[in-house]
Amino acid sequence: MITAIEEIEYARLPHKFFPLSVTSEGVNLTGAQYLHNAGFTGSGVKVAVIDVGFKGLTGAQANGDIPLSVITHDFSGNGLETQYLHGTACAEIVHDMAPDAELHLLKISDEVDFYDAIDYCINNDIDIISHSLGTFGTGPGDGTGPVNEECDFLKNEAGILFVTAAGNEANETVEIFTYGRHWEGLFNDSYPESEPDNIHEFIQGNPESYYNAIGAIPYQDDDGNTETNDVTIIMRWNDWPDADIDYDIFLFDSEDLVSYSNAIQDGSQPPLEGIIFDIPDDEDYWHYYALYVTKKDGQPAGTEIEIYLGGTSKFVPIYPSYSAIATSSSSITEPADGQSVLAVGAINYENWWTGPQEDFSSQGPTNAWAGSSARVKPDICGPDGVSGYAYGSSPFYGTSAATPHVAGAAALILSMNPELGPDELQDIIESEAINMGAPGKDNIYGWGRLNLRGLIEEDFPWEIFYPAFIKK
Repeated sequence: MITAIEEIEYARLPHKFFPLSVTSEGVNLTGAQYLHNAGFTGSGVKVAVIDVGFKGLTGAQANGDIPLSVITHDFSGNGLETQYLHGTACAEIVHDMAPDAELHLLKISDEVDFYDAIDYCINNDIDIISHSLGTFGTGPGDGTGPVNEECDFLKNEAGILFVTAAGNEANETVEIFTYGRHWEGLFNDSYPESEPDNIHEFIQGNPESYYNAIGAIPYQDDDGNTETNDVTIIMRWNDWPDADIDYDIFLFDSEDLVSYSNAIQDGSQPPLEGIIFDIPDDEDYWHYYALYVTKKDGQPAGTEIEIYLGGTSKFVPIYPSYSAIATSSSSITEPADGQSVLAVGAINYENWWTGPQEDFSSQGPTNAWAGSSARVKPDICGPDGVSGYAYGSSPFYGTSAATPHVAGAAALILSMNPELGPDELQDIIESEAINMGAPGKDNIYGWGRLNLRGLIEEDFPWEIFYPAFIKK
């Protein structure tokens, strides 16, 4: 022993240096720390994060941002820690909000994987799902369709709360220009009276708006692999589910027809058209296109149509306008349009107390199509623009970042009272929200911003949500 040497009065082992975890600003803003201080940390609650990649997971665990005890499953077959940092960033936030919740990280890549992940959640007694993903065209945008049917089953039969991102499809202003990823309106024939030409005008009464401008740029995933959907255009119309009305889309660059979609709709096909293609990576600049929507001879105008853009595509201004021809209203993605999900919009954490919401945060209402009534969406807002390990010095923006804050909050509430069902959990989250827009629920903020402070106050009416609950 070194301390046995007479000249040495004191000895110790060298101090170790440990990584410092990064905590989302949303923990304090939402009041989650008050529940932590009161002893409620998500213990006993299982939360699944369904995402398209958990790249950097090992590093986040080594840094203390995600526990070593997480359970993982790769349904995509592409490798859990490949392609995207996105899922790791989401898991970090859930852990920040509910540090003792049991995390299950499930990687998917398509709709089939999604259904497999749902089955996993049911078979493994998951309590809450955090889903910061979205898609278009699985239904008419009214909360129905196969994906939303799965979410209905989760809540109504399996007792699982499904928390999902509302989407980032609303119009966004950058400097003086406004861009968009969504357009909805009636099919308007450019020259309906004198000489109908079957070409839609995007601004009613303006025959010069017979096309819409789209910009896109090549991009890669977080591993540097080429993405193959730089240009993604999905159009649907209100003739669901088996369309007799037949519309088509055509895409031109400055000189030529680039792509088109003209599937036949004759009463046995869905009212859907889509264009998806890759821009070569060596063409690393913005490409611009003109989108035309047409109808076949004899087909009616006046039907409501909706267009979503994916990949890097966005509607861009047409000179001399500074604003793209795009609409924020009804830009909710799927499955956030569903009745059985808790859909989350985003407020930048720096604007948390006053708003406004992130301008790109998707807005309601849902489509009043296929005999449905329009419903207000999103349901609530969470913070984005937050710090984390996965993205390093870059803030994590979007409804993707807001969603795991709400899922983590649900885990905290469930750890306070494990007998709560998904409806009761959602009721508590919504009733405690701080109103941010028009009185009551609105199509921008939902019920308002996430707020957990009232849950530890002595006068919180637990008996309304669970009469047998005895407050700890």
